[in-house]
Amino acid sequence: MLPSLFLYVLAFAASCALAAPPKSSRRSKEPQYFDQENAITSVTEVPKEYLDWYLSFMLFSSATYCPSSMILPKWDCGIPSRNLPTFVPTKAGGDGSSVQRYIVGHWPDETAVVVAYQGTDPTSLEAILTDLNFPHTTLSPEIFPGIPDDVRVHRGFARAHNNTARIVLGEVQRLRAVTGYTKVYITGHSLGGVLATLTTLMLQRHVPDLQTKTVTFGMPRIGNPAFAKFFDNNVRDFKRVNLYRDMIPVLPPRNIAFGDSYYEFLHTKGEIHILKNGTTLACPGNDHKEPGCHASDVDSFLSGNPADHLGPYPPARLRLGADFCQSIEEAQSSAAHVKGFKYDALAWLFELPRNKYVKGAIDWVKGFFP
Repeated sequence: MLPSLFLYVLAFAASCALAAPPKSSRRSKEPQYFDQENAITSVTEVPKEYLDWYLSFMLFSSATYCPSSMILPKWDCGIPSRNLPTFVPTKAGGDGSSVQRYIVGHWPDETAVVVAYQGTDPTSLEAILTDLNFPHTTLSPEIFPGIPDDVRVHRGFARAHNNTARIVLGEVQRLRAVTGYTKVYITGHSLGGVLATLTTLMLQRHVPDLQTKTVTFGMPRIGNPAFAKFFDNNVRDFKRVNLYRDMIPVLPPRNIAFGDSYYEFLHTKGEIHILKNGTTLACPGNDHKEPGCHASDVDSFLSGNPADHLGPYPPARLRLGADFCQSIEEAQSSAAHVKGFKYDALAWLFELPRNKYVKGAIDWVKGFFP
């Protein structure tokens, strides 16, 4: 798994240039949604209760890494199903390779429809090739009616979304009619975060009276500045969470010259950046570079840490990825702790060159080789 993760990150970058389960299944009541309009103008600390609420989105994102047989006909995928016992999945599909896994269902506790998407499996060549297919393309006017002509997105991401867009849209509309729910919670990790973002925009175009609430984790950039502007102007209640020094959110780079072509990428608003010390900051604007925000702390993939892409995410120290789709018994086993240790060790190795004592020793050795 580790060599595959290295290859995945390096290939993506080159082309462009859980542990312990949560302590309780009870969730605090949803607070008033933080900065609904993404209108803050300065870096702002996020209150802890919002992170507690985001835990449900993490759990749904985690569930998408499990095979569909653990979702339907029985909701039995370990940590997510234990902590979200009243969720009722109604459709699940994808193979995790040529088609990203997805889950759609309804959640009576929150009177909401839920849509969740799997991220890239770094052991799958087809999934990696999706991430590498970065040239711009337009969005389908059938799936995104009324989309402006100047909006461009990553071609691989658009194709991955097209694979299941009509299925997901149809199931959301059906569940809305059956349940009467007008809220839709949408989430995903990595590539799954991209698909969740595009689905949020798709639902806004087709069913504008739906109240969407979207939280993504470790999401790369999706499209050009025109896409970011259109999304920001049309979508409320959207947050993208970045962890520590995760390198995936700074990919693709803001500007790419490829042959005679030139591509621009810009994040949407709604950044939530979790620092190593646990402080969680909301950052204004798009790719904000003030200290404490991701674009400042990780100015390129070379200054990032691939292990941070998978977690552990607070408040439950939940890891996201195929390695951590496991039953409760497996999650508590010694094998699960060994898996978690592997990623902790990898994160530590990548942080070593930034340690002031290690840097001092390196500079001292360099002094002997003028």
